[in-house]
Amino acid sequence: ELPQTRRAPPTAAPPAAPAAAPPPCPPPPAAPAPDGWADAERTIQSLTQQHAAAPPPAPRSPERTAAAVPPPAAGPSPPPAPAPADLAANAPMPPPSGPRPRVFLHYPAGSAGGLQAATDIAQRLLFSDFAYADTRSTTSAPADSVIRYFYPEDAPAASRLAALLGDGSGTFRIEDDTAHPGRQTPGMLDVWIGR
Repeated sequence: ELPQTRRAPPTAAPPAAPAAAPPPCPPPPAAPAPDGWADAERTIQSLTQQHAAAPPPAPRSPERTAAAVPPPAAGPSPPPAPAPADLAANAPMPPPSGPRPRVFLHYPAGSAGGLQAATDIAQRLLFSDFAYADTRSTTSAPADSVIRYFYPEDAPAASRLAALLGDGSGTFRIEDDTAHPGRQTPGMLDVWIGR
């Protein structure tokens, strides 16, 4: 009888080796730059190299900088300020307080020149401190033009009126009629245009 042989126990299969990772994909080739971009890159590189090679600019001296700036042109000097005395002399006189004096105009009857003179005076009174009252014709006009006042307190107003009318309206003589005021009231002045 043949002796029985022992079978060796089955051995486990060796573990399988891990699968090798696939090789990495090569990067895609770079697309060629357009001709314009390539020229721009070359220009930038050239300018950068020139700037790095150039020496730094020398600082300006203060003397040369000051000399380069021209001095301001001298303009006409302003007129001197008037003295206080001149201002006081040229200041207009304030109008008198109280009501404005009323002025009656008398011109020779039938005289076109007298009527025109009275019209001119009336227009000038509208822009003064006198009040125009009325224009009348008369047959008893004096030979010379006069301004009559009838109350002493109206004498200064008669003088101002003579100065106003004497500038372009002829010469007016001031006549004091305080001795016979008649129906005139204070503040009334009569302008008589001569023949």
